[in-house]
Amino acid sequence: MNKTLRLLLFTGLAAIFCASCTKVEELFPEPYVRNDKPFSVEKVPVSGGTIILERVVGGVPRQLNTESTSLTFQSGDSLILTATPKNGYTFINWVRDGKPLSDQPKYQFCLDGKDVDESGKVKYHYEARFGLDYSIQSIPSIDEVMPADLITAMGAYLHFGDTPPRIDSCFSALDFIVLDTLIQNDTTEDYFFPIQPQRFDYPRNTFIFEGQHRCIAESHYYERCNFVDYFYYSATAQDSIFIMGHDDCFTAYFKQTWKAWIHPDLAGLDHLRNVTRRESIILSGRVTDEGIKDFHWGMCVESYNPSDYPYIGANPGHSGQPGIHDIMIFSYKDDNGHDLLLPYDPTFQKHE
Repeated sequence: MNKTLRLLLFTGLAAIFCASCTKVEELFPEPYVRNDKPFSVEKVPVSGGTIILERVVGGVPRQLNTESTSLTFQSGDSLILTATPKNGYTFINWVRDGKPLSDQPKYQFCLDGKDVDESGKVKYHYEARFGLDYSIQSIPSIDEVMPADLITAMGAYLHFGDTPPRIDSCFSALDFIVLDTLIQNDTTEDYFFPIQPQRFDYPRNTFIFEGQHRCIAESHYYERCNFVDYFYYSATAQDSIFIMGHDDCFTAYFKQTWKAWIHPDLAGLDHLRNVTRRESIILSGRVTDEGIKDFHWGMCVESYNPSDYPYIGANPGHSGQPGIHDIMIFSYKDDNGHDLLLPYDPTFQKHE
């Protein structure tokens, strides 16, 4: 994926070129306010992106300060704008005094004689506005990111396609969640063995996706509350969060880091106070107006930190936590095995 676009501006007379984008979402800045700067550049609309504006004089690029109010230009000068977003592709559209130069993104334009005064000052305020071009966005295949055994275990629940629905919302299993499948790397483990399926009667399992750009989300947060205000698990995704699917069906896959929060007055759980767990996650379901249907949540344990934490002299798998490479598949069902709806949860507040 080429994440860098370079934009040339020629101050001499030249033809105007534009590029057509059919699936775009442009992020406009605040309402236009005229200022004395000839150019301003809005930030790339994906966290972690960078922008550099350079002027080429005698074949040598020199970085410009876009905050300057005294920039002057001559015929034949060129400017290079380099945009490097974190995810996806970026298009650029230029506006003059708050009005777009075209109804299509423009990657190149020229300043003509009426734009520059006799002293070389630009008469108008030009602004570069950025957006993401979803028509050419791509994500890695699920088998390049997720363990093969987890994909196999979740196979019946996967939804493929490059037009997933929007899932950047908060939804919760409010009363309980069901462990449908437990695949243990070590069959001698005592972690819930051999009870399957098992119902976890916790007040809330909550999932939050934020900042979705078609097939990529900027963040994910998970929280499971065991005892309100005394003990809960939480997890955050620190790498890319990929989403595939079609129509109202989606599959999200990513890596996350799990940890526990334990109230200082709560005894008996000291072995979990400083432990983190790395997990591969696959979530799937169908989006409705009320919540998520046909919900399935697959998790594979990748590692613990510390790798061998003490609990009655036992390792993970024999310590009240799943073992490394164990796979767990959860769903949200009633006592008769019928799928329940995970409602949207706009009132949820993160413990953190």
